[in-house]
Amino acid sequence: MPEITLQWQQHDQTHSYTVRATDRVTIGRGDTCTVVLLQPTVSRQHALIFAEGETFYVRNLSQTNSIRVNDEQRLKFDQAAPLQPGDVFQLGPVAFQVKGQEELQPLKMKCSNCGRVTDYTPHAYCPWCGMSLAGAETLIGIE
Repeated sequence: MPEITLQWQQHDQTHSYTVRATDRVTIGRGDTCTVVLLQPTVSRQHALIFAEGETFYVRNLSQTNSIRVNDEQRLKFDQAAPLQPGDVFQLGPVAFQVKGQEELQPLKMKCSNCGRVTDYTPHAYCPWCGMSLAGAETLIGIE
């Protein structure tokens, strides 16, 4: 199943969110959004990320604020633009980088039971001791 990962900086921290082809992800200031940005220049529901077939899109949900895509295009209300790995779109001061799976460096996780380090995958089990990694606390490789 196709997917992209959005990465952005907020409050000096790097955040990421993986969007699958079946997802509809909203971004905005409102607490009902999938990705919440606490920025006064971001609308309560500012953007929608969705896929049609294998192509992902960003749609502007804001009637007052635009979305900049790759510093070339400004999306007004209800306009959409396709997204590909390497693209950047901006909501207010927050820039989202679009990453494909091949661009992402795997995160590492330290097993809380045996202490060994393995690649992080949600819902995974430690390959050495079999303990679930869902409750592990240590992610390694986050900048």
